[in-house]
Amino acid sequence: MRGRMFTGVGLLLVISATLLLAPLLGRVLSRAAVSLIGSDRVDLTQGQIYTLTPATENLLANISGHIKFTLYFSDQVSSGLPDIRNYASHVRDTLEEMVARSHGHLQLQVLDPAPFSEAEDAAAAAALQAVPANASGDSIYLGLVATVEPATAPVRTTADAVANDLGKTQTIPFFQPDREQFLEYELARVIAMLERRRAPVVGLVSSLPVMPQFDFASARPVGGWVAITALQQSFDLRNVQLADAASLQNLDVLVLIHPQQLSATQLYNLDQYVLHGGRLLAFVDPNAETQAPASRAPNRLPPDQSSDLAPLLARWGVIYDKHQFVADAHYALTVGMSDRSVPVRHLGMLGIDPAGLDHGDIVTTQLKQINLASAGALAPFKNATTRFSALISSSTDAALLDAERLRVLLDPNSLTQGLQPTGKRFTIAARVTGPASTAFPDGKPALAGAIATAAPARGQTPASRHPAVAQRMQGNINLVVVADTDLLNDLMWVQVQDFFGQHVATPFASNGDFLVNAVDHLSGSNALISLRGRAAFQRPFVRVAALARRADERTQQEEHRLRAQLQDTEQRLAALQRGRNGPSAAGAGIANILTRAQRAEVANFTQRKLTIRKALRQVQRDLTTDIEHLGTILKVINIAAMPALLTVVVLLIALLNRRRQRGAIGTA
Repeated sequence: MRGRMFTGVGLLLVISATLLLAPLLGRVLSRAAVSLIGSDRVDLTQGQIYTLTPATENLLANISGHIKFTLYFSDQVSSGLPDIRNYASHVRDTLEEMVARSHGHLQLQVLDPAPFSEAEDAAAAAALQAVPANASGDSIYLGLVATVEPATAPVRTTADAVANDLGKTQTIPFFQPDREQFLEYELARVIAMLERRRAPVVGLVSSLPVMPQFDFASARPVGGWVAITALQQSFDLRNVQLADAASLQNLDVLVLIHPQQLSATQLYNLDQYVLHGGRLLAFVDPNAETQAPASRAPNRLPPDQSSDLAPLLARWGVIYDKHQFVADAHYALTVGMSDRSVPVRHLGMLGIDPAGLDHGDIVTTQLKQINLASAGALAPFKNATTRFSALISSSTDAALLDAERLRVLLDPNSLTQGLQPTGKRFTIAARVTGPASTAFPDGKPALAGAIATAAPARGQTPASRHPAVAQRMQGNINLVVVADTDLLNDLMWVQVQDFFGQHVATPFASNGDFLVNAVDHLSGSNALISLRGRAAFQRPFVRVAALARRADERTQQEEHRLRAQLQDTEQRLAALQRGRNGPSAAGAGIANILTRAQRAEVANFTQRKLTIRKALRQVQRDLTTDIEHLGTILKVINIAAMPALLTVVVLLIALLNRRRQRGAIGTA
């Protein structure tokens, strides 16, 4: 009996010590629990924010070299900024989890770039972003430098060491808290870029004049589109030919712009490229404004300005009709048809704001606006084997119109005639992934002009017709389809000016960012592409928000009652005043004007007003009390209850292990 009492007292003492030393014991006891229970960790958070995805674990398992992470975080300067410190802790925890899962291929060093320190020099040399922290001029660093290191390389922290790593270094200048859902993706991308160690190879096929060329009419060179120039600055951009299957090999991404009148051979090569795992960014259009000729013969329609990828899109599970475009009354831009005309709203010229962009996808996150012209609509087949994810969508105040109207359009106001919004959003750009089958089940067409479904000649099988071609009938595809080509044109998103012989581009929309983001994401590994946005680390206080909402409702009710009583009293005072005789009272004092009944009414109203004000103050006090009470409960749970529970679990496990050891000794 005495032994049990001492055991209970000892347990209480341990729990009391845990409550006092919870911040220190939390990490120690968690490590002790891991050593007793096993190496596996349990993530009980909503969304599993501390658990790496299988794609990231696969990436970590295949690291060939050794990479050093150096996390620069201004610990001292940020002492008064809890939000930044909490997010920095989340970043560090994620990095530590990656290091633990890397089988020794990753190492982590955390430095505090205090003012005038060597670590601050290294952070500045690595071009990390310094964010102002206070009025004293202090700055906060929360960035990462990742370098390829030999397995036995010494730890280096100076600015010279960072400079020597140029060419095999990746940086994240600042971990932005508003991008926390993409934290795992950004870290995984750093690893993938260091593993690749070369610029991604991007193939380009376009029927539009997107590249620099010589204009024979004006006898001078014409610059290429700014969006394509941005690709050249970030990637190894190469012109390729769809008719030459060999030119499609070893591409990381193929960018296809406005494909028109493709032969069956070109479609077949594209089909096989995608089915063999090639990544594709395709831009089609029901009416490419860029292709419109400057002048045409009178009374004649302009040439066909549409593009399509039939029958490939259908095999990829995508519905697209090149004869229709999206007319949107909500996103319509105001344009001028000529210098003398009044600007009007054009239902085919759209400016898609963040509400029409998928901010859960890395391609469209944080984009501000995408400008489009005569864009088409995409939709998934009902029983498609592929996954269809919308990236850019119209508003619900939109409908599909005949694209033929754009070819003869003189007055944009005419597009409003007959427009009946459907109440649903139309997808303009989409990501398509998953298993798909070939559009050429009979093999490569024998002739360039053959149709996709052409049957083999009598007595000739697809294998005997093209014995050297290893055709793939099915495969997992990964592509992005955009039903507009004009968004790449400079007129839609950037203003180019000549500044002392240099062309300076000033963007007013995010079209170029969309193109670079899409190519950058598609050029990653399969593991990297499969990563999506994670759950947010910062969690709102739902219970506190509910309490505040209920208190606001009560406050509004009290204020409404006060206003109603005020209006009623004023009306009664006016009625009493109208009933009195003697207009000379208008020049008398207020005390002489009011009768005894009126003064009593005013006194009653004043007393009621004071009572209601007191009730309003009580509502606010009750709200504060409820929030403080809830906060106290949360603190007890977070600081005391969980460490105490962990302590009990550890002690019980230790006690069970001790009894097993005693039993083993007794039987021996």
